[in-house]
Amino acid sequence: MALPAALVLAGAVSVQAGAGIADRLFGEVPPAAVTALRLWAAALILVIVGGRGAARVVAGLVRRRAWGDGVTPVSFGIALGVMNFAIYQSFARIPLGIAVTVEFLGPLAVAVAGARRLASLGWAVLAACGVALLAQGSGGHLNMAGVAFGLVSAAGWAGYIVLSRASGQRLPGSSGLVIAMCVAAVLVTGPGVAVGGRAMFRPGALATGAGIGLLSSVIPYWLEFEALRRVPAKLFGVWMSMQPAVAALTGLLLLGQRLSLAEWAGIGCVMVASGGAARGNAVATASEKAVVGSEELYTMNRVYPWVARVCAPVLRPTAASVRGFALAAVVANAVIISTGEAVRLSSSGLGCPDWPQCTKSSVVAAHSIGQTTLNTWIEFGNRLLNFPLVAIAGLTFIACVLYRPGGRRRRDLVWLSAILPIGVILQAVVGGILVLTRLNPALVAIHFLLSSAIILTAAVVLHVRASEGPGPVRSLVRPDLRMLAALLVAVTALMLAAGTVVTGTGPLAGTTIDSHGNRTTVPRFHFALASVTQLHADIGWFISALAVAVLIGMRFSPGVPRRALRNGWIVLIGLAIQGIIGYVQYFNHLPAGLVWVHVSSAVVLWIFVLRLYLSTRERMMVPNDAGDSVPAAAVPEATAPAPG
Repeated sequence: MALPAALVLAGAVSVQAGAGIADRLFGEVPPAAVTALRLWAAALILVIVGGRGAARVVAGLVRRRAWGDGVTPVSFGIALGVMNFAIYQSFARIPLGIAVTVEFLGPLAVAVAGARRLASLGWAVLAACGVALLAQGSGGHLNMAGVAFGLVSAAGWAGYIVLSRASGQRLPGSSGLVIAMCVAAVLVTGPGVAVGGRAMFRPGALATGAGIGLLSSVIPYWLEFEALRRVPAKLFGVWMSMQPAVAALTGLLLLGQRLSLAEWAGIGCVMVASGGAARGNAVATASEKAVVGSEELYTMNRVYPWVARVCAPVLRPTAASVRGFALAAVVANAVIISTGEAVRLSSSGLGCPDWPQCTKSSVVAAHSIGQTTLNTWIEFGNRLLNFPLVAIAGLTFIACVLYRPGGRRRRDLVWLSAILPIGVILQAVVGGILVLTRLNPALVAIHFLLSSAIILTAAVVLHVRASEGPGPVRSLVRPDLRMLAALLVAVTALMLAAGTVVTGTGPLAGTTIDSHGNRTTVPRFHFALASVTQLHADIGWFISALAVAVLIGMRFSPGVPRRALRNGWIVLIGLAIQGIIGYVQYFNHLPAGLVWVHVSSAVVLWIFVLRLYLSTRERMMVPNDAGDSVPAAAVPEATAPAPG
């Protein structure tokens, strides 16, 4: 027993030594950049060791088109990236021992959730007491952002536990871990490079990052794997519960982080709870032991049915779940566009003078110099909404990739859904350039049009197409009406572009705030405001005339779907409201609140203009290989195609 115990202890010391060195590196390189260095170092080492086998596995997945098996290691990598990114953010804000203790709540939760005895609830209560002692022992000075990042890391660790075992079952050897580590490294590269800049590519930083990756990932994985071969899984789990204490001692020795007696007691409670939960669980099977990494010890079979139910809409999607994800994407993109406009129109953006590093408390609504409380919460709300937007975009794409009605993949849905995550990446790039150029009006226009005319449009079309079959298009109205509806879409897009020119010319083009709280108006388009406003209004009148023509034509044509008429009325009423708001705001010297209402309602109007056009046609059903039919959209109101 002495050798396995020594191996586990050595692995724990290696992990926490790497964490301590990383913490010391934060003074030169931001935590996100250190995370990228660590994961890339670990990924490169694992590729050297097991890259050939992983490459064969990836080639086999592509050849067999086993996308379901491929999603598992990718999800594993996302969980791994989130776990590492969040824990380093936590290390930068709270003591090492407390951060690791909070992170340990993730595997503890999985162990308790999968336990078969009521006694396991006692371990959960003990862990909760430990967290309470940590909060009390800090005397109210514990950085809540650090705790929040620790909890995010705990959630990532819990996902890591479940997905690592699933990856080990689906893929041979350590290929799942190699793929996951590469995915995690790619995931954190963007934020790491954005905040690290040139500093993270200095030879000293690169060498330190490689050492951290070796100490925190490769060495402990190997030591723990060797220990797993020699002792029962439950005993290994008990030994692993010493990690928080090792972390606290490392923080004391390397970083001078002193903890109070109550904080040490809290760490002890979580350690005992973790060890007790691990000891109370069944011994892992031989196949579970073969999976590289210690976290798999906490995986319990009873967790998987619950996880399967939660993941079913994504991993086993139906037409209803795909439509649901698409609708969520429409709503999320419309909301993020609206809040983004609120940030600019209220001068709430650029409140962080040292962007993109911002402040260490940026996980919460951090007040910056020169900002009012309203400005702070507008900016924070917009930033917070980006997280569900990214999640929805990724889940929608995965669901569309795995969706196979009638045994066939819907390639049209896959391509449409791919625009959502790609668009998020492009928006992040444009947004970063936009801030660095201090709200250049041309880039502001591109930023808005990329969101509305491309990403939001893809989401709307995806929601409609998910309700239809994959067959050829069948017109439901006369050709001239469909052409007018298409022209209405094109001119509405032109009106959105003209609106960005009006805003970029007027007094609400944006304001920057420097580190001293001084406000500076950003450069504007050098146009006459009255002229561009008149052009915008003229386009609005033309759109209204087109909408009237389309609505009258559909009203007196036989066989037009009721939903097309309904969308036509919504568009016409929306145009009337937009016109009233536009003239009121112009004659009242463009108050910011009214301009925001005008822009937000324009986004909603754009959605229904698109839906109006899409309701003038449908896609037919096609037979599959078995002779069955893939159903097209149910259109009960369209009893017959329009003549002509």
